[in-house]
Amino acid sequence: NPHFLFNTLENIKFMVKLEPNAAVRMIMDLSALLRYSINNEKQRVTLREDLKYLQYYIEIQQYRFGRRLVYEEEIAGEAMECFVPKLLLQPLIENAMKYGADTAGDIRIRTEIFRDADGIHGAVIDHGPGIRQETLERLRGLIASDENSSVHTGVYNIHRRIQLLYGSTYGLKISCPPEGGTRVGFSLPAVLKEGDS
Repeated sequence: NPHFLFNTLENIKFMVKLEPNAAVRMIMDLSALLRYSINNEKQRVTLREDLKYLQYYIEIQQYRFGRRLVYEEEIAGEAMECFVPKLLLQPLIENAMKYGADTAGDIRIRTEIFRDADGIHGAVIDHGPGIRQETLERLRGLIASDENSSVHTGVYNIHRRIQLLYGSTYGLKISCPPEGGTRVGFSLPAVLKEGDS
């Protein structure tokens, strides 16, 4: 995302004088994340590896948002060695950061992933205001369609990548729980060997 890159570089520019050690850490996180995202040798990686690079992204964003951003994970150990599409979670979390702030501007995001006999299931959940019903229906229609002409490219691209790799029974589901916030769930098969489908 060009906006993420621009905002990160702007933050680094100010932090070089104010917090040089934090600026160095941000540069290291950003370079690791960029190397990972532009490396096209692998389409799928273990969930463990994807989570490792997700932490670089989270750390960069925590420098930006400070205490306003709270991120939590609950990941089942038996899912860690399964292969998933590379950069599976980062666009979903980026979307939650963009739209999931509460009225005070605080952002609370939780990622949950578990594995059962049917595959890997997970969700990125924010505690923001939720999505209006008409917008929710539009997003659901978007991920069900074959083309995307909207600004919601991250969610759409993840859904399409999952379906292209594993078939139409897998993908994303977007919901707004009664207690508030937005939940973007996903499901995919538990693949333990690279190259399997």
